[in-house]
Amino acid sequence: DSHLWSDAFAEEMAAHERNGTWTLVECPAGVKPVGSRWVLKVKHNADGSIDRYKARLVARGFTQRSGVDYFETFAPTAKIQSIRTVLALAAVCDLHLRSIDISNAFLNGDIDADVYMQQPEGFEIGGPNMVCKLNKALYGTKQGARAWKLKLQAILCDELGFSCIYSDASLYVYRKGNDFVLLPFHVDDGMFAASSLELIETLIARLSQHFKLRDLGTTDFLLGIK
Repeated sequence: DSHLWSDAFAEEMAAHERNGTWTLVECPAGVKPVGSRWVLKVKHNADGSIDRYKARLVARGFTQRSGVDYFETFAPTAKIQSIRTVLALAAVCDLHLRSIDISNAFLNGDIDADVYMQQPEGFEIGGPNMVCKLNKALYGTKQGARAWKLKLQAILCDELGFSCIYSDASLYVYRKGNDFVLLPFHVDDGMFAASSLELIETLIARLSQHFKLRDLGTTDFLLGIK
């Protein structure tokens, strides 16, 4: 399967280049860059068939120092109780269910500190002193999940008109006339439960203007729930 893994590496590096995740610079004196590594996984569909080969570049964030190259890290995600409640409401109120997946979600978050990372193995450019100065959050960084959460909430609430409920900061509600949408987000997986299919289509189109996403169609499998 080497050609499939090669394509997966290329896809991940293309995402970073397109996103401007880092800038190549000479490592500043006295700075020990954070390591990086590749994580490879074969993604499966609900029926066990192979969906795709996924290569993800992650930072070795355990070497970051609090107060130096990261600060706040808290990042709530939708509770499983909230998701079960939304599914129950969808059954009772006959709501439409639609799933989306945000591609390379963490790369959308803005980094809040100077973080230098070793270049990804197999894709080194320049001399041994060249490192990646992160412009965006990366999987594995201490603040990566929080940066993504803040970015997602800003887009949903400030741009699209959602509001998050008090008891679960990752469950968003949208109303337009008599139509409404419940949208729990578990990290990068979102599920629309809406009274109108047209409203779902409109919101997904608007969200895709801000993030690269995959429309997974009607929800039939979510976080292990079929």
